Amino acid sequence: INDDSYYTNTLDYKNIVFSEEVGSPVANFIGTSTVSSSIVAPHNELYNFNPDENFAISMYINPKKVSGHVVGKSTTKSLIKEATDTKLYTTGSSQLFKTTEKENYPFEVFLNEETNNQGTFQLINFRRSDGKDTPHISCSLSQNTTSHVVCMKSGSMMSIYIDGGLQTTKIDSTSKQTENQANLYIGSKGEISDYFS
Repeated sequence: INDDSYYTNTLDYKNIVFSEEVGSPVANFIGTSTVSSSIVAPHNELYNFNPDENFAISMYINPKKVSGHVVGKSTTKSLIKEATDTKLYTTGSSQLFKTTEKENYPFEVFLNEETNNQGTFQLINFRRSDGKDTPHISCSLSQNTTSHVVCMKSGSMMSIYIDGGLQTTKIDSTSKQTENQANLYIGSKGEISDYFS
């Protein structure tokens, strides 16, 4: 994360406890329904994967609840306020504020629960949107178990792998640009809702 060739801005951590398990760093999201828990990286064009670009999002995940946004570049962006001649009660001329971003986004990975005639399942979802088409794939994911998950877009296909095995795949129907100016959010949907635990 400290590699300046990729990251020029600092990350913002909110209610995260870092620990080490078996030699690997672990981020524990400790938010509640009233307290947000997330990691925010400012917008970076390196995360804007358009339809002609391949990418993979890889993670170890041990979800403690059945819903929540894991990682995404959608929903909210940060802008600098325009100059004003009214009195400010904060110092500095470049105060950031958050606003909603347009409908297209390069990726979102989130959890939800689904019930059918065979029972209730926790699903991991991977989707992207060009503002017109929103291809979406999902597969079951164990709760309270550490799994290695890879959400990948390669060529014209979107895929989810769990612990090295291909679980599901679908054609990526996006044809227009998916890039946006949103921040990268880990553990929330734009720091607005859907907090991960």
